[in-house]
Amino acid sequence: MDERGVFVDPADAAGLATRVVTVVGVGSSAGGLEALRELLSGLTANGTTAYVVAQHLSPNHDSQIVELLASSTALRVTAAVDGQVLEPDVVSVAPPQADITVDRAAIHIVVPLQGPGPSPSIDRLFTAVADTWGADGVGIVLSGTGSDGAQGLRAIRAAGGNALPILGDVRS
Repeated sequence: MDERGVFVDPADAAGLATRVVTVVGVGSSAGGLEALRELLSGLTANGTTAYVVAQHLSPNHDSQIVELLASSTALRVTAAVDGQVLEPDVVSVAPPQADITVDRAAIHIVVPLQGPGPSPSIDRLFTAVADTWGADGVGIVLSGTGSDGAQGLRAIRAAGGNALPILGDVRS
């Protein structure tokens, strides 16, 4: 079953993942909602690109981010779940208090790494994009004054992908 409770045949799921040609990881600080909405409002379906969002969220409040983002874009926006198949023209948003990674076919929700740092970790998402998608990976940091995302952008760039610090103060 997918996140909507609809049965997805494994053969169909494999077909969806093979249609994804590019994965775009997007990172944003807690104050970056408007920048994220603006980015998504300009996206159009192309049948080949999956989007994965890691936005720093407060662990103490229920998040309405999926609903807020869905109203800003023609693409489908979902709350990411572990094992979710990467789908073209879908924006998958990391849950609070968890990190999000990707492989060639799916999204993975993982326990945050020990130590200080925001959650979800933008660096961890971007590093996974670099490791598995290489030149077909893109990383975009929209906001923030910290360094989360800088290491991941360097990894994406080193793998031949596109790394874009758009609005933030991310030094790469």
